[in-house]
Amino acid sequence: MAKRKTQKGNDIVTIDGKNYNWSKLPDEVKSGLNHVSDLDKKIQQGQFNIEQLIGGRTFWMSKVNQDLKNETKDSTKP
Repeated sequence: MAKRKTQKGNDIVTIDGKNYNWSKLPDEVKSGLNHVSDLDKKIQQGQFNIEQLIGGRTFWMSKVNQDLKNETKDSTKP
């Protein structure tokens, strides 16, 4: 896991407990870290979306069951 913060005017990146100066990292490493950061954000967004989808499905299934219960009551009336 990588964390980036500014320390004494330098951009410091911590990777697996070791600190690196961002400006001294090779471009390939910077690119890789940018990909990792973007993917972490997408994973978090995906998890949030899944929570919303599950919550929405639960709501609609509950509504369907309630509507069926009401329909059953209505259909037994003369």
